[in-house]
Amino acid sequence: MIHFLLKDNLPLLVDRLLQEYVVVAPVVRDQAIVFSEIASHQEMALGIRENKAPGRSTLKPCDDGTVFGHFNGANSVKGFLHPPHQPLFSGPSSRENGGVAEVPPEAVRMAFVGLRPCDAAAVGVLDRVFLGGPQDVHYQARRRESLIVAAHCTAFGATCFCTTVGTGPKAASGYDVALTELETGFLVETGTERGERIVRSLSLREARVEEMTAGEERIGRVAREMPVRFDRETVAADLWNDPDHPVWAETAARCL
Repeated sequence: MIHFLLKDNLPLLVDRLLQEYVVVAPVVRDQAIVFSEIASHQEMALGIRENKAPGRSTLKPCDDGTVFGHFNGANSVKGFLHPPHQPLFSGPSSRENGGVAEVPPEAVRMAFVGLRPCDAAAVGVLDRVFLGGPQDVHYQARRRESLIVAAHCTAFGATCFCTTVGTGPKAASGYDVALTELETGFLVETGTERGERIVRSLSLREARVEEMTAGEERIGRVAREMPVRFDRETVAADLWNDPDHPVWAETAARCL
């Protein structure tokens, strides 16, 4: 069943998650939208339009009532699921005081709100890397307790390419709850029992047929209008076969 959440009631969903989870959501920081831990829905980057171009990003208030105006953040949620600094072993300062012991994994319950379908797909890649073969127990502990609230794309930016690689504009999987933004509210879908339990607790009404139709039309418009950025079948070979292309030097100069 697909439910409907009024835009004014979005804080109810965030507050519900804050009761059980450390909530990570898009916020404005240093004139950019980034994913960060929040303590209140008031910290979220809501009603902020993100205008992206190659190497540039500007922000301005949405003038059409849009709540999720970001496309994807300047960072990703990987840093929360697989931190760059993670103690693996602990031991004494001298041999006389004992041996080295493994640091047990810490299961932090995290809810990620506002992930675009490409972000959710990226988490799926992390799952394949860290859980598909020899498992990273620290990643496993965080991922097992995490919850993803995805936001299907009803608009796209100049640097978006999800339709080219098949990761959007609608998330096919990888979410516990998914939102589709309409003029007055959100269609709310669930992908797991964990997500269903959260949605049930909000006592939302069932979405109407015309609302579901409007949601499909918005997502479908993005799928039709977003240009194909490259040939996904040949891009890997193109990259490997031209290691001296000037774009690599240009990218290095800009990054370093």
